[in-house]
Amino acid sequence: MNPNRICVKLFAAETPAAKILDCVPVFHKWIQKRNVSGHLLIDVADYSHVWQGPGIMLVAHEANFSTDQSAGRLGLLYQSKRPMEGDFEARVGFAIKAVAAACVQLETDLPGKIKFLGNEIQISLNDRLAAPSDQEALKSMESELTGLLAKLYPGESPTVEGVADGKSRPTITVRSAQPIDVKTLLERLA
Repeated sequence: MNPNRICVKLFAAETPAAKILDCVPVFHKWIQKRNVSGHLLIDVADYSHVWQGPGIMLVAHEANFSTDQSAGRLGLLYQSKRPMEGDFEARVGFAIKAVAAACVQLETDLPGKIKFLGNEIQISLNDRLAAPSDQEALKSMESELTGLLAKLYPGESPTVEGVADGKSRPTITVRSAQPIDVKTLLERLA
C-alpha cells in the first residue's frame, strides 16, 4: 500500500469554550508568522456554515488543516495533498506529528478554551487508487502501523477499529485506554 493522501484527526477533549470562528485570527497569525514547520501556509477559508463540515480551514501547499466537525465530533484534521517521503509508517508519523504540533499551538493560542486528546487518533486514506475501501486495506494499515503505534503508546495495546465499507474512505481509529495529552504524543514522535 502506497497512498500519499493521508488524513489524521485528533479530537477535542470536550465541547470547547472556544468558538470555531476563534480559529480564524489564530490561523491568519500562523500564516503571517510561518508557524507551521514544513508547510507553506496560503489562506484561511470559513466553512463554519456547513453542518458537520470542515469548519475553519487553514490551506497550505502541502496539506490542509481544518477544525473538522464530521460525525458531530470536533477535532483538528490534517489532510495531506502532496507526495511525502518515506514508507507508509513514516508518512503517517509525519501527518500525526504535524497535526499534534498544530493542536499544541492552538491550545497555546486559545488558552483554556480548547484541549485536544492524544489517546484517540483517526487515520483515513483519501486515495482510492492506492487504498480501496476494503478489508484488505484496513489489515494493511493496521499491520504497517504496528511500530508507530508502539512508539506512540509504549507498553500498551491500543484498540484499533476500522471502517471500509466500499463507500467511505478506509479509516482506522486508534484508542489508548490511558489518557495522554497531545504535547506528550508530540514528544513521543521526536
